[in-house]
Parts: sequence; structure tokens; C-alpha cells
Amino acid sequence: MIRIKDLVVDLKEFALKNIDLEVKEGEYFVIIGPTGAGKSILLETMVGFHFPVHGSIELDGKNITREEPRKREIGIVFQDYMLFPHLSVKKNIEFGLKKKKSSRLDDITKLTKFLEIDHILERMPDTLSGGESQRVALARALINNPKVLLLDEPLSALDLNTRDRIIKMLGRIKDERKTTIIHVTHDQFEAVSLADRIAVMNKGRILQIGAPDQVFRRPNSEFVANFVGVENLFNGTAEIDPLTELSVIKIKTNREPEGYLTVLSTMKRTGNVRLSIRPEDILISVTRIETSARNIYKGRIASITDQGIITKVVVDVGIPFVTVITKRSFEDLALKEDMSVYITFKATAVHIF
Repeated sequence: MIRIKDLVVDLKEFALKNIDLEVKEGEYFVIIGPTGAGKSILLETMVGFHFPVHGSIELDGKNITREEPRKREIGIVFQDYMLFPHLSVKKNIEFGLKKKKSSRLDDITKLTKFLEIDHILERMPDTLSGGESQRVALARALINNPKVLLLDEPLSALDLNTRDRIIKMLGRIKDERKTTIIHVTHDQFEAVSLADRIAVMNKGRILQIGAPDQVFRRPNSEFVANFVGVENLFNGTAEIDPLTELSVIKIKTNREPEGYLTVLSTMKRTGNVRLSIRPEDILISVTRIETSARNIYKGRIASITDQGIITKVVVDVGIPFVTVITKRSFEDLALKEDMSVYITFKATAVHIF
């Protein structure tokens, strides 16, 4: 569908560096990263607002690197929607039409009904809510049936209820209209809710691409791990056990006389390593449980933090492990600070990079 090869964009104060990316037809592709990572600049280059100094952009096999924006068959919705304040909703949508034939004008009726804005066509932008403005901007971008729809932080200004509603609508656009979507955000909830695949960007580079579960559970670098919220990051020394063929990782602890904690992983690595375990992959229990999991440790609760529907519990087993459990489980276990507990996690949950 859309393929970007070795793309370099130099804006003097910022640059995209050697971007390689391919998005498949009908895919919902989400680009995440911190503010200033270059996500919006990448979208603006795809749509034709910036020309690269190196590399290419192809759409359905056609090189569009130097084509004018209006010829690219790519629609875009900006973070601030950019509706014309002096035009009604209907005229804002009509403005996006490249060819104002009666058949295309008929499409407005179908599209606005699909987006549930057919009842506000005569209203002006300054009378619209955030969710209504977002759907009008979507209608204007979709009216020409673009091959690719670009969304730049489309949900950042919306309240939670409206955001959830728009998320469902974006899913419908992808499924029912078969639209290929590239969505930029710094919000991981949006990414997990919508993405078929995710790319993580930082400082003008793409650091990792994969399915949401792969990126969030198997980060390929410390930056990605930190960005996607892996709180258990440790340095250790690894060797392969010839009997089990598991990696045996020794991590220095604050306890004597042993001085280190041994962690087992199914990922085969040797030497100095960095490892991560997601908090939700760690089971906490008051007594030792019977399980096939290879990593079981006894420790004491160092801190408890109420986070609404979940509770974060830090358990010190010589090194602090962050765990998360539901409010219900926390209450059933009657956990308290300084209480003796066990933590358990599988060798498959230990990611080494």
C-alpha cells in the first residue's frame, strides 16, 4: 500500500533520519512516541507538505515523493481539526471535494449519516463540541475516498467519553469502509485499542515496529521499554543452562550473603544483559503457590499505590519488583505494607535486550 524507503527530511531545526516503513492495505497503523519525536513531520511528509532530501514514498507502487498534495490520494485530519470558521458544517465538507459532481455531493449524505453528523450540517464550527468537530474533520478528509487516511493526534483534545466514542467510530471506518489508516499519538491506550501494528519513534527515527503485544511485551531497547511502561528494568549477567537451555541471569541485590538474584528466561543470551518484566505478568500471593512458573521469590511489600481500578504493589525481594493487581484482588488478599508475600512469573515473561 504505502512504502517509505530510507527517507531523510531536513528541516534545519529537526530531521527525520533513514525512515523505512511499509503499511499494508486496510491496516490500522499507529505511530507512537514522545512529543518532538517527529511523528507529525512524518505525516506531513507523506501528505506532501515537506519534500525529503533523500529516499522515496510509494503508494500502490507509484512513486509520489514529489507529487503535489492534492494528487496523492491521501487524506489528513490535523490535531486542531482546521475547520473553516466562516463555513457551515456542510460547506466545510464540500470544500474537501475535488470534483463537485452530483454523485459526489450525494456521498455527503451517506458519509455524514455514517459519522452521525447528518443533523448538524447547517451549524457553524464555533457551535460544535470537540467530538462533533472531530467527526466533521473526518468527513472532510474521507469525502474523496482517500487510499490512506492520516490522523495527527486526533483524540488529544477530547474528554474520555467522547474519546471512547471516536475510537469505536475509527474502528468502524477501518472495518466498514476498508480505509487504510495511519494514526499518530503519544497515548498508549489509543495505540492498543486501535492498532494492527505499532511503530515507536524518537528523535526522528523509528526504533521498533510490530504488533502491539510484541512492542509492549518485547521492547527492543531501553528507550522503548521505558516509553511503553515497563517498570521492571534490571541489569544482569546471563549464561545458558545446558540442561534446561534457559538463560540464567544473575542480578545484584541489596541482600547478603547471596548478593544476587537468579532469574530464568526462555530468551537465549549470554554476557551482560538488560532485562524487563511487565508488572501485569507478575503474580503476587500470600503463600507460595504450585505452578510451572520458573521464577518464584519471597519478599516484603515495600509500597502500595492506589491507581483507581488497579493497585500498584512494589515487592522487595532483594531488588524491588513492581506488580499491578485489580482492586478486587488487592482487597481479597488484604495486602499491607511490610507484609511477607511471594511473587511469581514465567520464564517467557522475562524479556532480554
